[in-house]
Amino acid sequence: MSDKRVLALWLSLLGAVIVLSLLPGEAMPGTPVSDAVEHWLAYLLLAALPVATAIRPWVASAAMGLLIPLGLVLEIAQLAIPGRAFEWRDAAANAVGVLGGVLTGWVVRLLRRPQSDLSISP
Repeated sequence: MSDKRVLALWLSLLGAVIVLSLLPGEAMPGTPVSDAVEHWLAYLLLAALPVATAIRPWVASAAMGLLIPLGLVLEIAQLAIPGRAFEWRDAAANAVGVLGGVLTGWVVRLLRRPQSDLSISP
């Protein structure tokens, strides 16, 4: 996938997370999984994508350095939204998702590397 497509996908995911985080409680779509799992999965994907695909490591680092504070800011913003509330559990799920995404992204990077890059030469 080209860098532009990856960026477009990442920005789309980011936009969806922001919009869904700021919807009033009654407008939230129902899902078959728990709220904490939704948070964990969303932030895992947001963190894994840049780590797995970035050509420059600083791009991935910058993106991830913003995700944990973003999750916290969005949780705080929910205090002002009808039917929503700040929840430490959601903030923790966001942070754990980012950490899991970083790990997942690095595993994907290692698996995508050519075999010659992984061999140990004398």
